[in-house]
Amino acid sequence: MKRFARFGRSSVATRWRPRIPWAALLRWGLSLLLALVIVAPSRPVRTTANGANMPSWVPALLPTKEGELQAQLLQTSADIKTLKDSLSAKEVQLQEARVHVQEAQRNALDAGQRAMRLQAELDAVRLLVDPKQAAAMEQRAAEAKNQPVYDLAELYVSGCTSKEACPTFIVIPRVGTVTLGSDREAISVSFRHRFAMARTEVTVAQWRAFWNAPDRDYQPTGMTIDPCRWDDPAMSGDETAPIRCVSAVDAEAYARWFAKRYANRLGVKVESIGLPSEAEWELSARGGLYTEPYLWKKDLPLPERCLQSQFGKCSGGIRSVAGRRPNGYGLYDMIGNVNEWLASPWRENRAAIPSDARDVFSPTASMRVVRGGSYASMTDDGLSLIARSGSVKQRRDPYIGFRLVVRLVGTVDAGTPAAKPASAGA
Repeated sequence: MKRFARFGRSSVATRWRPRIPWAALLRWGLSLLLALVIVAPSRPVRTTANGANMPSWVPALLPTKEGELQAQLLQTSADIKTLKDSLSAKEVQLQEARVHVQEAQRNALDAGQRAMRLQAELDAVRLLVDPKQAAAMEQRAAEAKNQPVYDLAELYVSGCTSKEACPTFIVIPRVGTVTLGSDREAISVSFRHRFAMARTEVTVAQWRAFWNAPDRDYQPTGMTIDPCRWDDPAMSGDETAPIRCVSAVDAEAYARWFAKRYANRLGVKVESIGLPSEAEWELSARGGLYTEPYLWKKDLPLPERCLQSQFGKCSGGIRSVAGRRPNGYGLYDMIGNVNEWLASPWRENRAAIPSDARDVFSPTASMRVVRGGSYASMTDDGLSLIARSGSVKQRRDPYIGFRLVVRLVGTVDAGTPAAKPASAGA
């Protein structure tokens, strides 16, 4: 009764309010959350560059530079590969072009065209009213009609790569017997052999290829004069500059290595490869000038001289090879840039030079001839075509380099120059 009365009073006194089951709702919510965690599939997780774990869907929501950089890296790698393939193809095309050029030169330089060229030179000499030289030219023109030659053709090392940096050679025209030197010290020299002179002096890159070659069997001995090192950055910083600070002995070691590796890849029959003799060098340096003491006329302005030769009065110091105009035979830097070691032993009296142009040197000779002048030469006398000096063969000097000569099989008298190959790459 009390209970009923209490209920009855409460119902009359206040509005009825339903009771909310908070505990039950909390249990249902926790159960639902647990079910979602268990049933929901696990999302993949990846590791970023710094090692932290990151869900794969984060980059889609928060873009980063990582994907862009990876795409750029892949594209750059593809571009580099394409460039390498293109360079390789161009190198092959260049080599093929050289082969065709050399073949065309040799085909063009037949007896008939040589005779025509000599006839033109003969007409020019006659205009200068020089009967002695005209008679010599007439004889050479007559001989040329029956002698196939490769004058001024270029010899390339077949299959040479840019890394090997092989020199090229120019076949010097046959002359027979010629007068060299000056009016006061003129000498008659017989050229009974054909030879090709290197177009440029040996460069730092070409010397470095020899120095790093696995088949190099030469170790330089101690130097006696001028503590000069070819690998000093001041001497070898420019790969296209002529090599310096090498002795005549060093240069001959390079010549032996080059002959052993490349003689059978020049496309002609080679008798020997080495340093030029004094007569071979002077004939090549003149480039067809048999009576002139200099490459230029005496009153030629200095700027014009500096276009032909790099010497002390020209700006810039030592230059890359082939940085000035070539001479009449297409040879560079025969005068200026660096002096050049020769194979001939030093003879103070020019009259003592043998009449045979080969002038095979004696291994016992302690001094060798140095010719050509350098980038430090200040006087005209040091840059003349007849200037000569001698030096101890072990000397390594910042003003002396060298170039090679290739002597070909055959003699002038027999009229048998080097056999024409099937192709330059043979």
